[in-house]
Amino acid sequence: MSKKGPIIIVDDDSDDQELLASTFDSIGIQNKLIMFQSAEMALIYLYETKDQPFMIISDINMPIMNGIEFKMRIDQCEILTGKCIPFIFLSTCGKPSEEKACNLDIEGFFEKQNSLNALEHTLRTILNYWKLTRHIN
Repeated sequence: MSKKGPIIIVDDDSDDQELLASTFDSIGIQNKLIMFQSAEMALIYLYETKDQPFMIISDINMPIMNGIEFKMRIDQCEILTGKCIPFIFLSTCGKPSEEKACNLDIEGFFEKQNSLNALEHTLRTILNYWKLTRHIN
């Protein structure tokens, strides 16, 4: 885990991407944000990049490959699991998807907030935790 590496955002909703980007900016996050509208494109990036991402924040509800399938594909790749990238779900998803997500090796499941203040608080909490955490790798 590289605390200075890019934060990967995977969300098919461009409005949500824009909201996340502006919220990260308003709380002063220095990490580069790399946005993907599909899990497939994010996987290609993760397979090919030399970067060591700080974390992945993914929606669950996405076409073609949803967030759960995305995380399962990451877990099937020895190279990606060796990078120990914290994986966070940030989604409006309902109970059945939450249960499936909790069966995966994820570091958190957070509900997308309706207010900017609540979203800012959630992102600050996630990032502060991971900035302070000492990871075994």
